[in-house]
Amino acid sequence: MLYDNARVSWLKSLQLIAVFAIIVVLSFPAAFLNSAGASTIDEIKTELKQETIADQSDANSAEGSGLKAGIQELSAAAGDSAEIASAKKKAENYEMAIITDLHISPDTYKGKSAVIKTLNNWKNIDSVAILGDLCEEIGTGAQYDLSEKFLKGLNHKKYCVTGNHDYIYDDKKTSEGKKIRASAKVKKQKLERFKKTFSPDGLHFAKKEAGYLLVFLSADALDAKYIVTISDDTLDWLDKTLEKNKTLPTIIFCHAPLDGSLKKVGELGDHAFAHTFKKLHKILKDNKQVFMWASGHTHTKPGSANFMASENLWEKQIHVVHNPNLTTDAGGWINTLTLTPDYVLVKTFDCKNEKWLKKYERKISHRGTKISDNEDKNDTTVTTDDKNDDNDKDNPDTDKNANDDKATGEVNNTGGGNGNGNVDGGGIKVEKSNGFLDFIVKLFAKIVVLFK
Repeated sequence: MLYDNARVSWLKSLQLIAVFAIIVVLSFPAAFLNSAGASTIDEIKTELKQETIADQSDANSAEGSGLKAGIQELSAAAGDSAEIASAKKKAENYEMAIITDLHISPDTYKGKSAVIKTLNNWKNIDSVAILGDLCEEIGTGAQYDLSEKFLKGLNHKKYCVTGNHDYIYDDKKTSEGKKIRASAKVKKQKLERFKKTFSPDGLHFAKKEAGYLLVFLSADALDAKYIVTISDDTLDWLDKTLEKNKTLPTIIFCHAPLDGSLKKVGELGDHAFAHTFKKLHKILKDNKQVFMWASGHTHTKPGSANFMASENLWEKQIHVVHNPNLTTDAGGWINTLTLTPDYVLVKTFDCKNEKWLKKYERKISHRGTKISDNEDKNDTTVTTDDKNDDNDKDNPDTDKNANDDKATGEVNNTGGGNGNGNVDGGGIKVEKSNGFLDFIVKLFAKIVVLFK
């Protein structure tokens, strides 16, 4: 018995020495191997398996299995880290893009179509939220047809909500060219058309993605003073939906922002916000899991005093993300949301200049507050290339093509200029493997543990 034990121990020692010798030999040309690509590392994986696993005796089969598992684990870390990181990111994170206030017209169709090309080139996007005002101005049949044609080119999953320009106006204007509020009957017909054309899930609906609750609210009131008003029936649905999902961090998507979330309100006044205040406020305050509200309506562009201001934090609970309208300058800008287990990463892409605007990037906690870099030292989220920091001097608070109707607080802004944009994935980069030497060191450490 003592002889057998000594023999097994001696064999294990020889195996350890043999494996170590292989590692030393293979490490000698490491500089060459590290640059030779994944195929060379794959060959090494195969050789290591053949030299170590195939020679294990039946008596040591359990240890052989453990060694094989260790090699597979370390091989994946060394040779396939980019693929695994991508798979892990896909499993844990959810990527959304947001566009809003399309105001598609025959004159702007071509210029704004560039945003569709940009979005279609982003293969990592899971869905696109479209936050109202899809129609140019008053939601006629022709305007609906044009917007439908425009969005059919978008290859991603789409979630749409209404804006005031999609349903509250009559198909005809006054002799002075002013918009006329439609009757309740006409509004209802337009809402039905919107639902049929753009939102088969309904005018209000919720989706569960990556541990989050995503709530989409259309403005749908048939008789209201303010141009973006959510009906009582929809607010009742919201209250019940949130009550059933208290544990899920929640983001609400709506055409207009929450009142008080703008530093500068301008001529729109209270028409700038989602109504009704009192009922909506109570629902939100009773549901602390709601930490983010994404909106359009105010045509708030990067560089505006409102785009990223302290006022964006509503009632110390909800971070309001203001999204810019589409322009004919290659679409203007796109905000994206990366939903991670611990926070939401908000990024802004400049379509015309084809770059991410680093200074507007922010991480929002599930409490609605920003996370500073010091608070998130261990973050491993895929980051954007910061070589081209934003130096955009645009002032979005002025627009030479604005058409204001002060009587109703309306703004019809279709942007200006021309341009086309096409990008290859949004400038996203993935951390590279640590290389062959790290693989060898980790492998040897694993073998030492297994042979103890």
